[in-house]
Amino acid sequence: MSSKENQEPIQKCFQSLEYLMKFIIRSRLLFVRTSVGQVDASFRDSVKLLFDSFNKMLSYSNDNFQNTQIIFLKHISSVYPHVLMILPVAEVAEFVTLMFVTLNRDLSPRVAEAMLTAVKQTVNSQIFQDVEARRHFLATCCSIVKKYLLAGQQLRICAEILGE
Repeated sequence: MSSKENQEPIQKCFQSLEYLMKFIIRSRLLFVRTSVGQVDASFRDSVKLLFDSFNKMLSYSNDNFQNTQIIFLKHISSVYPHVLMILPVAEVAEFVTLMFVTLNRDLSPRVAEAMLTAVKQTVNSQIFQDVEARRHFLATCCSIVKKYLLAGQQLRICAEILGE
């Protein structure tokens, strides 16, 4: 996808990300119940592949992807509670941490603001309440905040993150 017009369907998908994940997760939980608790690793692998795809999209630095990345970052935290219904919090924290590591590069001010807002939402989520998950995510979170504080950019959001 190189043109902005081609990205409209994926942007609409990201705007509905919470509802899509809610549907997928609940469907999976119903399937597990009807199959007498048989859980296979393929679903977990699929979720990992989904996050890998998110990371690939976030790794693009092309200006055409900025709006798509911003929309995704605005909605990703709404997915956490649903994913936590089927995966351990430490595993979700690994996915989320890798997502922010992928983004921790020179970003446009708009994408940087969206990323920092997503970091703040993660700090306020169930992920950050778990000691092991917090330990995993905290180093990345601090690295990102430090980068913007030292650059004198996005100070308000950085202060809000630190205040949480």
